[in-house]
Amino acid sequence: MSRLLDVLRKVGYGDMAASKWWNETEHEELGGRTAAEAWVAGDQTGVRRVVETLASCRLADALSESPGTIDRLLKQSPLS
Repeated sequence: MSRLLDVLRKVGYGDMAASKWWNETEHEELGGRTAAEAWVAGDQTGVRRVVETLASCRLADALSESPGTIDRLLKQSPLS
């Protein structure tokens, strides 16, 4: 669980915002429960999925605001 909170912090949530997201924000994807409620109920996979989706969306937004970053990543890619 602490690693997931670290992910939230890394994508821009401060300590208070991450705590509020975890303990107070209800998520449709978790059946209307908070991440904390879902975690305690045994739905760690669902919580991970929600955090991963949030992190992916934040990263995509950040990359779209900085196209030079995408170019650098593509140039470094072993696929190019």
